[in-house]
Amino acid sequence: MDPMPNTPAPALTAAENDDLLFTIYRAVSLLAVTLLVFLLWQAWSGYRQYRIWEQQAQNRATVAQQAQQVQVSLQALGQGLLELAKTEPDAAAIINKYKIATLPGAGGIKAGVAPTR
Repeated sequence: MDPMPNTPAPALTAAENDDLLFTIYRAVSLLAVTLLVFLLWQAWSGYRQYRIWEQQAQNRATVAQQAQQVQVSLQALGQGLLELAKTEPDAAAIINKYKIATLPGAGGIKAGVAPTR
């Protein structure tokens, strides 16, 4: 059996109290600095990701514009081929092979899939 069961804990001296408070202060400060570094890192990563997304959006816009230019060029080529097919048998053979025709009302070119042999 314990000789003094209800004895209170000894009171801390002023020096021990200061050491305890300083230890708590250091722990909280370290935690705050760690949190700040983490939040700054997250903000930097988010900004970097935003810049990448922005660059990709610009690249997609450029590719879409180039695709549109190629489409216009191919339509002009198809129109020229259709006009040439009226007088040239080789152009008519290409038209028949690839089933190239104009779209009614839209003024565009439509190319069908040639049957495989």
